[in-house]
Amino acid sequence: MTSEPDEAERLPDRAEGSTVARGQRPERARAAALDDRALLAAMQGGDEWAWSEFHARFRPLLAGIARHVRMPVGADVTAAEALVDEVLADEAVRLTQPGAPRVMNLAGYLVRAARHKLIDVRRAAARRQRRYAEAATDATRHAPVRGTVRGTAGPAHVGEAVVETLCSEYARRASEPREPNDDAAGSPAVRALAAAIRDMTSDDERLLLTWLAERVSHRMIATWLGVSYDAATKRIWRLCRKLRAAAVQYGARLGDAERAEVDRFLRRAGVLPPVVASVSPAAAARDCPTTPFDDER
Repeated sequence: MTSEPDEAERLPDRAEGSTVARGQRPERARAAALDDRALLAAMQGGDEWAWSEFHARFRPLLAGIARHVRMPVGADVTAAEALVDEVLADEAVRLTQPGAPRVMNLAGYLVRAARHKLIDVRRAAARRQRRYAEAATDATRHAPVRGTVRGTAGPAHVGEAVVETLCSEYARRASEPREPNDDAAGSPAVRALAAAIRDMTSDDERLLLTWLAERVSHRMIATWLGVSYDAATKRIWRLCRKLRAAAVQYGARLGDAERAEVDRFLRRAGVLPPVVASVSPAAAARDCPTTPFDDER
């Protein structure tokens, strides 16, 4: 059961019915006339105009709030725009899955999800800044020595430390050494999942996944693909739905032990597991303060 945020009750009802414009195509006009619950139902039915309306209806709300948020130094998501895109894409897919939480106030739910995402971004940035400081300390502690052997305290060692700090949080987590008892990354279940994703995705889709993993904004992806912003967003949503559906089928075949292995690997990589351990943003953010995003203005 979804706990609705208090701030949702204070948000102006700017979202519903706000996107109807003269000259709209009939499909878009019908989608714009739907209330939030009917809009989600249309999205679940695969109506692409409903997906476009979801984005058009709620992006201005989140973008307006995000303009007043200070993104942390060293964050993976370096622009509020990318954060908003990520929240909308994630929640559009989450809310259209079977068994999705029943949301009474969609605008408030999305604000809460965005705030929870910002908290995660800030925590990751803080970890990265600590690594920067540690690398800088190592650099001043060890004087350059020509011919230093790799693995000893010298230029090569310091250089590797600095490079490590510059890696993205996602890549660093996924590649760091495993604990002695953590064999999830080498488990048959994880290898089978990786193979299934490779088999079901095209080269273009894998490139798109790479960009998304690097937190490239939808607007930048659209520019790189040479398509409109709306077309790029639809392409991303279709890919997310495709992967989520495949994950559901894959997860249904796993036993408890295999499911736990996949869960552990995805969590260590910093990825929210789509099936194994999905968590409602509203539930995860239930104890967060009830101000939109945060109290920084």
